[in-house]
Amino acid sequence: MELLFLPRLRHFLLLRRPFRRRLFLGVRLQQLSSSTSASNSASECEGETVAEDPFGYDPNLKLVAGLSGPVDAEDVAMERPPFRLDGVEKKDYLQLYDEQLRFEETNFTAVRNLARRSREKSMEELIEEWEWQAEIEQNLFAALEKTRKWTVRACLKQSLVRECSRQLVKLTHAILCRGQHAIPTTELNDFLGRVVLLLNQTAFNESIAMGSLDNKKKLNDLFDQYIDYFLDADIARKCSIREWWYSCAAQLGINPRVYPDIELFNVPNEVIDDAGGTGHPRIFGMLDEIKFKKSQILKKFWRGCGFPLLLGLSCPCAGDGMALFSLRNPAFLIPTLLLMVLLNSCSFKPPTRRRSDRLKEGVDKPSLASSKPAKPSKRAKNWPHAFFIRDLAISHLSPHGFEGEKTGLCKMLCVHEQLLQYYDLHEFECLHFPTYELPLKLPPRPWLDMGHCGPAYTYAQNVVRKLEPYPDMDPTEMMRLRVGDRHSRARPVFDALNLLGATPWIINKEMLCHMRRTLEMSYDGRHREYLRPLAVPVHPATFDVPYKPKDAWERGVLTEAAWDGVIVDERADERQNRQMVLELLKESPFWNSGKWRRKRKKKKSEENADEQTTTERGETNLLSLPAEGAELERLPPSLTDDQGYLIARRFLKKVNAIFRDKCEQNSLHCWLVYRLTLAQHFANSVLYFPHNIDFRGRAYPISPQINHMGDDLNRGLLKFAAGKPLGDRGLEWLKLHCVNITGRKKRSSLRERLKFAEENLSLLTSVANDPFDPKFAFWWRDSEEPWQTLAACIELRDALSRDRPEDFVSHLPIHQDGSCNGLQHYAAMGRDLLGAREVNLLPDELPRDLYSNVAIRVEEMRLEHEKDEQSKWHQVATDLRKEMSSKIERKVIKQTIMTTVYGVTKYGARSQIGKQLIAIGIDRDKARTYFAPYLTHCAFESLTQAFTNSMALMEWFKRCAHQTLKLGRPMEWVTPLGLPVVQPYVTVDKEGTGLVFRPVPHKQVNAFPPNFVHSLDSSHMMLTALHCYRHGITYASVHDCFWTHACDVDEMNRICRDQFIALHEQPITEQLSRFFTSTFLPPELRQLMSVDDQQLLNKIVEEFKLNIPPGNLDITKVRESKYFFS
Repeated sequence: MELLFLPRLRHFLLLRRPFRRRLFLGVRLQQLSSSTSASNSASECEGETVAEDPFGYDPNLKLVAGLSGPVDAEDVAMERPPFRLDGVEKKDYLQLYDEQLRFEETNFTAVRNLARRSREKSMEELIEEWEWQAEIEQNLFAALEKTRKWTVRACLKQSLVRECSRQLVKLTHAILCRGQHAIPTTELNDFLGRVVLLLNQTAFNESIAMGSLDNKKKLNDLFDQYIDYFLDADIARKCSIREWWYSCAAQLGINPRVYPDIELFNVPNEVIDDAGGTGHPRIFGMLDEIKFKKSQILKKFWRGCGFPLLLGLSCPCAGDGMALFSLRNPAFLIPTLLLMVLLNSCSFKPPTRRRSDRLKEGVDKPSLASSKPAKPSKRAKNWPHAFFIRDLAISHLSPHGFEGEKTGLCKMLCVHEQLLQYYDLHEFECLHFPTYELPLKLPPRPWLDMGHCGPAYTYAQNVVRKLEPYPDMDPTEMMRLRVGDRHSRARPVFDALNLLGATPWIINKEMLCHMRRTLEMSYDGRHREYLRPLAVPVHPATFDVPYKPKDAWERGVLTEAAWDGVIVDERADERQNRQMVLELLKESPFWNSGKWRRKRKKKKSEENADEQTTTERGETNLLSLPAEGAELERLPPSLTDDQGYLIARRFLKKVNAIFRDKCEQNSLHCWLVYRLTLAQHFANSVLYFPHNIDFRGRAYPISPQINHMGDDLNRGLLKFAAGKPLGDRGLEWLKLHCVNITGRKKRSSLRERLKFAEENLSLLTSVANDPFDPKFAFWWRDSEEPWQTLAACIELRDALSRDRPEDFVSHLPIHQDGSCNGLQHYAAMGRDLLGAREVNLLPDELPRDLYSNVAIRVEEMRLEHEKDEQSKWHQVATDLRKEMSSKIERKVIKQTIMTTVYGVTKYGARSQIGKQLIAIGIDRDKARTYFAPYLTHCAFESLTQAFTNSMALMEWFKRCAHQTLKLGRPMEWVTPLGLPVVQPYVTVDKEGTGLVFRPVPHKQVNAFPPNFVHSLDSSHMMLTALHCYRHGITYASVHDCFWTHACDVDEMNRICRDQFIALHEQPITEQLSRFFTSTFLPPELRQLMSVDDQQLLNKIVEEFKLNIPPGNLDITKVRESKYFFS
C-alpha cells in the first residue's frame, strides 16, 4: 500500500526543486510572440526532426495534431476573444479578484432568503440564544484534552478552536436551512473536513506560500497579467488559457502552482515538541527549510474533495461514543470527532404547543420561541439534542434506471422533528451556502498539467470527481499515476475544461421575475395542478395531513388512545381529524366485512341505555363523528383479526403516502428557493461555472445549485453574458429553437418547423408579453421544457420588436441535440448501415424516430408469431392481442431502447416493460411474468437486426471485462484525447501483509460498455469545444447537447460533424484491443508464468482480439445529415 503513496510524495517534493521548466517557459513565450509563418517553417523542413513542444499536445494524439499552435490569422480572424465582455475593464477584474480571495477564506456564504415570510425572530437569533457556539467550543476543548493523538491536535490547535466553533455553527445553519429532516453522513464528512482544512490551509499559505509581502505582490501581479487573456484578442489567438498561465508565471519567476497544497511531508524531529507526551508539529519558514529524513515518520494528508486532511491512526475519545462508525479509512477521524461534538453540543428548547404547557413553564406567549435561558437551566431541563444519527432505509434508482428500485440502509444525520417546527415559524434570515459550491464572478484559475490547480485561486481541487459508492479508489490519483512523466497526455481534456469554465453567463432577469411569481403561487394549494407542468412544487404547509401516525395500530383495533397523534394538524380540530380517518377507512375494500358502532363513556345508566339503543338499531351511521370521550370498538365478532389488520394497513398506507408526498414537495420547494435565492443574489453579476470531470471524462459544472446543466428551470434562468447579432440565419434558428424546445414537431422536417413558427409568431409574442394569460399559457406550460420555451419566446419577441430583427444582439443559447447519441457512437464504431439510418447518421428528408421504428418491428414480429402456430411464442402473442387490441405502443419499449447503451440487462428490461404494461391496465402478474419477457425478447431481437455489429461490440466489451477480472485487475483504457480511465468499482482487501484493490465483478463487467461510450461522447464534445474556440464561437454543452449563439449554429454544426467523423475514422476498437493486450498482459508478466498459466493467458489474448468485421457505413455521410445534431 505504501507504493500507492510514493507518487504523491514525489509530487510534493517537486515543489522543492528549482523550477526546471522556467527555461522552456521562456522559449514558449518567445514562440507566442513570433509570427505564425515562422513557427510553421521548421515543421515543413524535410528530414528535420521536430522537437516536442513542452506545452503542446502529445504527438500521438492525432485528433488534436493541429490545435496546439497559434490560430492562423489568415485562416480564422479572431476579432475578439469568445470571453471578451463589453464594458468590463481590467480594473473591474482586479476588484473581483480581491473579492474572490476574501470569499475563499470563508467556508460559508450567507445570502438573503428570498422566500422568508415570517415576522418572528429568525432562526439565527434562536440558535444564538441557545448558545450553540459556546457549547461547541467548550466540548471541542474537552475532546482535544482527552485525545492523545498529536495528529488531531496539529489540525485543531487551541488557537483555532474558537474560529472552528464559529464555522461549525455556520454549518448547522447550512444544514437546517435546507429544510430536510436528514442528510447523509458521507456528505457531512466533506463539510466537516473542509472546515478544519480551510483553517490549516490559510495558515499554510501564510507561512509557506505567502511568507512575505513580495510573494503576495507577485501573486497579484500574476493575476494582473493572466486576466489580459480575456481582454486581448492577440493573446487569445496565440495560446491556450493553460499556456498563458504558465507564461505569466515564468515571467514573474513564480511556481505555476501558486498556493502549494498540503499533501505529503515528513515531520522532522526538530520541530516536534513532546510536551506532555503529545507532539505538536510546527511548520515554519519557507518550504525549502523543511528537511526530510528517511527515518522519520511519514504522515499522510488525506485529500478529501480536493483538500488534504491530516490523519491519525484511531478514533480519539472512543469511550465517549466516538466509535459510531466502523470505517476502514482513517480519513474520517477528524470529521467524526467534529460530528460527535455537534451531536453533544446542539440542544434546543422544545416548542410549547399547548397553552397548559406554557403556563407550567411560566411563559404565556404564543410564539414557539422562549426568552434566553440561563446556562444551568439548559442542562437542568434536559433539552433534546438537535441532531442524532440513524440508519435509514432509503429507496433509490439505479444510476442508469434499468435495474428497478432498490432499498438500502444509509447512515444519516437526522434533525429533531420538534426543531423542524421552529423552522416553519422562525425562518432563516439568510440561506447559507458552502463557498466552494458557488459560481465565480471572474474567470477561474485554469487546470494545469495532470489536472493540478483548478478554479479556486488559493487552494487546489480534484479534477476528477470521486464516485461516492466506491470511495476506496481516488480517480484523480489513478489518472496521475498513469500519466506519469508524460505531462502532454490529457492536455486537450484540461484545455477543454478551461474553455467550458471560462464561458461567461448572466441571469435572465425577466425569467427570474416570472419564476418568483410562481414561487408566490406555490404557497396556495389551489395552484397545485397549475404549477405541476412547470415543475414548481407547492409549499408543504398546503398539505392537510402533514404527519404520519405516531402510535402503532395493533391488528386494526381502534381505541380512544389511538386517536392521539394519528393526524397532527394544528389547523384542524379533533372532529375534523377523526372525520378524515373515518373517510379513509370507508374507502377500504374490507369496510363491508364488519360493523362499527360507537360507545359513550357516561354514567352506567346512560351507557347501558345507549348500548341497548345501538343494539336494537343494529348498525351505526358510520359518518357520524364520535362524541367527546367516545371510543370505537370493532363489532360484530365476525370481523377477523386479519381483516382488521388489512383495514388499518390500508389506512396507514394512505397516510404515509401523503406524508411522503409532503416530504418530497418540501425538499423540492427548498431546492427551488435555493436556486431562486442565488439567482436573485447574482442577478447583476457575470457568472462562471468551472468544470471538472468524472472518471470517464464527462464534464460537469462544480457548482451544484445553479448551472446550465441543471433542470429546465435552471436552464431557463441563464443566458450568455456576451451577445452576438442574429443575422439572417440566426433569426431562423431562433424561430426553430422556439419550436424545437416544445417537442411538438419532433418528426417534422426543419422546413415544416420553420413554417409552423412563422404561422404562430403572433402567439409566440403574446406568450412572451403575458405568459400567465389563460389564452396563451398552454403554449409554454404544456411543452416538454416550459421555462426554456418561455425564454425563447421572450428572446424572439425582443428581436421582432426591432426595425431590423437581424441586428438584434441575442444572448440566448440555441441547442443542437444528438439523436440517441450513445447508439450513434455504437453504429459509427460498428459501421452499422441500418442502425446508422435509425439514429440519423445518414442524410434523410425527415428525422428518424428509433423508438417508433423499433415498436413497429416488435409489432410485426408479434403478428408473425400469432400466425405461426408452430412458434414457441404463438400462445403468448395471441394472448397479448386479447389484452392489447391496438398496436404495441412506443412508450412500452422506449425506456428499454434508451437504456440499451447503458448496458441494460434482460432482467432490467423485463422490469421496465412490465411497469409500462401495468400502467396501461394489464394485470400485474401477467404483465411481469408472461408478457414482459416476450416483449423483451422481441425488442432485443429488433435492435440486433438494426445494430448487428453494435450489439456484437457490446458483447465483446463485456467479454474483455471478464478477462481482466481473471487477472484481478479493474478495467481501464485511454480515451481518444489521452485521458487514462480506471473504473473505480473496487474494494480494499488484505493480500498477505499488504492491501490490494479487489474489483467488484458485476459492476466492472456491466458498466464497462456504457462507460466506454461515455468516454467517446465526452471526447467528441471536447473536440468540438476546442475547435469552436479557435473559430471565435461561444460554446457550452450538456453532454450530447451543444449550445451556442443563434448566428453561429451553422458553423458549430459543421464543426460537430467534422469532429465526429474525425473521431470515428480513428481505429478505436483496434487500438482498444492492442491496449488490453499490452496493459494487462505485458511480456514481463508472461515470463513469470508457468506453462499452465501461459495457456490461460493465451486464451485471454484470444478474447482480447477483435474479430468483428465492420459494416458498410460510410462515416463521411454524417456531414450531410441535417438531423445528426438538430
